[in-house]
Amino acid sequence: MSYNLLEERWIPVLGTDGKACRVGITAALTQAGTIRQIAASNPMDNVSLLRLLLAVLQWCKPSLGDREHDGLRSAHGIPTDWLTHRLGTEDQPNLAFDLLDDEGGFYQDPCAGGRKVAVTNLLHDLPSGSKIAHFRHARDGRDGMCLGCCAMGLARWPGVASAGTAGRGQSMTASINGNAPAYSIPIGPNLLATFLLTWPSGQTVEGDVPVWEGASQASPLGFLKGMTWRSRSVLLAPPDAEGRRALSPGRCCQCGERTNRMVRSIIFRPGWRRPSKEPWPEDPHLLRVAHKPGPSAKGKEKKIVPSWPSPNNPLEDHVGMWRSVLKGLLQRAGGAQTSATQFHTTLLATSQALYKQAGGHVAALPGLGPGIAHRLLSEMEWLSQCTWATTSARGRNWRDPPKGHRVVETLCARGAKGHAIRSGLCALSVTAERALEKAFQNLMRGLATVGHIDGESQAQILTEWRDEALEVLRDHVGRVVDATIAGSPLRRREAAQRAQQALREVMRNLAQGDQEARTPDAADKPKRSRRKRGTA
Repeated sequence: MSYNLLEERWIPVLGTDGKACRVGITAALTQAGTIRQIAASNPMDNVSLLRLLLAVLQWCKPSLGDREHDGLRSAHGIPTDWLTHRLGTEDQPNLAFDLLDDEGGFYQDPCAGGRKVAVTNLLHDLPSGSKIAHFRHARDGRDGMCLGCCAMGLARWPGVASAGTAGRGQSMTASINGNAPAYSIPIGPNLLATFLLTWPSGQTVEGDVPVWEGASQASPLGFLKGMTWRSRSVLLAPPDAEGRRALSPGRCCQCGERTNRMVRSIIFRPGWRRPSKEPWPEDPHLLRVAHKPGPSAKGKEKKIVPSWPSPNNPLEDHVGMWRSVLKGLLQRAGGAQTSATQFHTTLLATSQALYKQAGGHVAALPGLGPGIAHRLLSEMEWLSQCTWATTSARGRNWRDPPKGHRVVETLCARGAKGHAIRSGLCALSVTAERALEKAFQNLMRGLATVGHIDGESQAQILTEWRDEALEVLRDHVGRVVDATIAGSPLRRREAAQRAQQALREVMRNLAQGDQEARTPDAADKPKRSRRKRGTA
């Protein structure tokens, strides 16, 4: 009755040779230089397993000297002697990572009480409980999961868990970063390089330990406890009165593998309470976007965790997610010098009561000098203002006319809702957003090349970017006019000219606003004090 996660092969990975396999925790660390990436089928598992491995690394090696850091760049993996004092040897691995240990097992609570439920509660994407998207309660006691898939489910809960109800007086707690966190992780050419981009964490909190070493709700919160946060109190295959676990043969309902140790029931109760309603601010992977309310809105700037659009959201929300991701990454960079890095971002949909929906986005940031990130954020804001006034479908509110939409106001009667034009803008937004994303990537690379010192070259690159963005919007509006305006070709041509004129007016007003922002108003200039007579 043993299944130690250090040695058992349960983590899906893709090797640098292109071959997929499964490895244990120890092999994932010691062979990290030959592993391209974690290759689970669910993006939530990819980010959760990487955070687990980083927690194990931080636990085994909390600090790293410059010489050790440089030596790892061309290494095969993490040296074994850095791990054995914590993880043990191949013959005698640390029992804290055994799923079936007599004292409870890895990431399990032997004191968890309550009734038994189906094991499929461990994974959001399996039918169980009250998930309306499935609603197949007849299979709750019939389906089972292998120990490897159970381990994947346990690893997912620290970072990805939504609040819910487990019965009278039992409210399930969300993960430390809320119901729908967004994680953006820097990725290297192999798993070892990915480790080096985040580890060591640099956080030093006295008394900080992971869950498997005794972290409790009252213990200090640091990197180790945060990465292994107990969102659920779980016990796999609860033992009977004689201490025997109910394991049986069968085929895993998740991976399809046959096994003689199938888990069919668990105890699944609420975990720790979150220390705050806000996400954990020290999380190195959390992606947050500073949101400035409009002129009429009250309140200060807020940091919002972006979420993946739900299926009922407009198409333009889905294809425009690159803006939120890049904006959050640029704000994270701030005014500091950064190196060229690729980021994998995992976002969750906000509607988590019925199902879990996750999406991923890959973004590459070139090496940015100080101040370049602020310039890029200004251009992102300029793009948002321009598209909002011209090409946004405003698809979340079809009942009212879109106020401030110059294209709709130009092509439609006064007070019209412009459903045809707005539907066309939404349907054709994929091509436009892809072109805008490519143009913005060119802008980032151009500014990273010239830096902030060469002002003339920087101004030329910014002008070219705005011209390219304007050309994309012109083409977008032109195609929408051709597809939606009824009548003769002459009428469509005349409508296209009016739409292009509206687009130029918006660009001119934005340019004038930029100029006024750079030139302070005369009323804002400091007044010269009146000189008294007879004084110099």
